[in-house]
Amino acid sequence: MKVIKKVPMAISGLALSIASLGNLLLPYGEALRYFCGILSSLVLCLFILKLIFDTKGVWEDLKNPAIHCVTPTFTMALMILCSYVQPYLGNLAVYLWVGTIVVHVLIVLLFIRRYIIGFKLQNVFPGWFVSGVGIVVASVTSPIMGMKPLGQAIFWIGFTIYLILLPVLIYRMIKIGPLPDPVRPQLAILIAPMSLCTVGYLSAFEQHNALLVFIMQGFLITSYIFVSVNMISLVRLPFSPAFAAFTFPYVIGATAFGVFNRFLVGNGYYFFSIVPVITMFLAIIIVTYVFIRYMVFLTIQFKNS
Repeated sequence: MKVIKKVPMAISGLALSIASLGNLLLPYGEALRYFCGILSSLVLCLFILKLIFDTKGVWEDLKNPAIHCVTPTFTMALMILCSYVQPYLGNLAVYLWVGTIVVHVLIVLLFIRRYIIGFKLQNVFPGWFVSGVGIVVASVTSPIMGMKPLGQAIFWIGFTIYLILLPVLIYRMIKIGPLPDPVRPQLAILIAPMSLCTVGYLSAFEQHNALLVFIMQGFLITSYIFVSVNMISLVRLPFSPAFAAFTFPYVIGATAFGVFNRFLVGNGYYFFSIVPVITMFLAIIIVTYVFIRYMVFLTIQFKNS
């Protein structure tokens, strides 16, 4: 399986974004959602094959903090795909979902052991939000699993970790300087944590604190604008598997704007309605672009194997 060794670890982030895009497009038809679900599953199969047939290479990759911190996108994608099949598998999907959360925690514990206990400021990247806040995907998917109390607890954990990590990352950027080019695509990840927290909070809780919702949106809008301005230069970088970092943040960002708009409409405010539409189309464009670039990249890699 020499070909499988060419599959980059970051591809799990692409699978995550495609599965999430399916949920974003659900209002426009179930067929779109299931197309995305199938496509995400196929992409994720490449990642799983790499885990099985290139175990040594995977362990080597995990020694790189920039790669290890985004590896939980694998379990995040599985959590979302479990929500796809729950209506058909029932409790089995719930068990798989819980098991995926456990695996996610184990990946994060290994990350903590390697990079938190032996903390070095230069090892801090935006991808740390994936390890720290990514588990909030469980909050987003908890309603369909009938596990809202667990989703609520996980939301508070993820939200707290975000508030701790954000100043650390800002200090790292000031103290050490800009991210090196191979890691710069991770800047896009800054959109994701507060987007996840927004969707997780509005999904897992019945009663909502308006002040908290607006505070989260303040963080989200600020990060969305900051990343979008930087995307002008980021997309000009030579293509690398790290481009997967562009995809999920924009999808979950559009999803967050959508649920925030529904929150506003429920309170009689309609001024925000255009934002979810614009950000949805932007997310579609970015995911499609990165997917095509990935397929070209993998085709070249496989031919050269």
